[in-house]
Amino acid sequence: MTSRNLTSNFLEFRNRAARDRNFHDYERSNDDRMALIQNEDEEVIQFEKNIPPAWMDSQRRIQLQLEQVRSRMKKLQQLHDKHLTRPDFDENSSEEKEIESLTKDITAMLNGCHTSVQQLSSQANKPQVNTYDKRLASNVVQATASALQDLTIKFRKCQSNYLH
Repeated sequence: MTSRNLTSNFLEFRNRAARDRNFHDYERSNDDRMALIQNEDEEVIQFEKNIPPAWMDSQRRIQLQLEQVRSRMKKLQQLHDKHLTRPDFDENSSEEKEIESLTKDITAMLNGCHTSVQQLSSQANKPQVNTYDKRLASNVVQATASALQDLTIKFRKCQSNYLH
C-alpha cells in the first residue's frame, strides 16, 4: 500500500486560508471605519480630545462669582436679622456701615456677573463654533442667566424685607 505525505500541502492551505481570512477582516473593518468617517450627517458629533470649549473658563468664573454672592448674601441676611432683632434702639453705625458696604459689594458683584453672562453669550455665538457646541453653549448661557436672575430676585427680596 502506498501513501503520500500531504502535510506540506495542508500547512500551505492552512496558512493561505488564515492570511485570506485576516485580509477580509481588515477589509471589512475598513469599510465600517469608512462608513463612519464619510457620514456627513449634521447630528454627528465630533469631540476634540482634552480641549474644552473656549467659553468654559468664563462659565466657571461666573459660577465662582455666583457662589461668592451667595455666601455674602447669607452674611448680609445674618446682619439684617441681628440688626432687626436687637433689643435696644441704639443706632449702631458700624453695623449699619457693614450692611451698607456688603450691600454695595453684592450689587457690584451681581452687575459684574451680568456683564460676564453677556460676554459668555457673545463667546458662545461665534461663527466658527459647530452646531452642537452652539446648542450646548446656549443652554449653559440660559442656565447661568437663570441662576443669576434667581439670585438677583432673592437679593432684592432680602433688601425689601429689611427696608420694610
